[in-house]
Amino acid sequence: MILDIKMPDMNRFELYRQIRRKDNRVKVCFLTAVSEFGDYEQYRKEAYPKLGERHFVAKPISNDELIKKINKILSSSLQ
Repeated sequence: MILDIKMPDMNRFELYRQIRRKDNRVKVCFLTAVSEFGDYEQYRKEAYPKLGERHFVAKPISNDELIKKINKILSSSLQ
């Protein structure tokens, strides 16, 4: 699942938590603008230390690079 970090009405990490409660096999890739990455990185480290940076993709990104990142996430055993 690809989620943009900037979403109206819901904390995107709360959405992630709810998705994982329903199915903990779902893998998620968070998209974020480079300028916003630092703001969310601290929260991610505190709330989801096992999530890892590889689950975050900075925009803008080419389609080919996005596909490569998603394939890495899908092939990882750490969720």
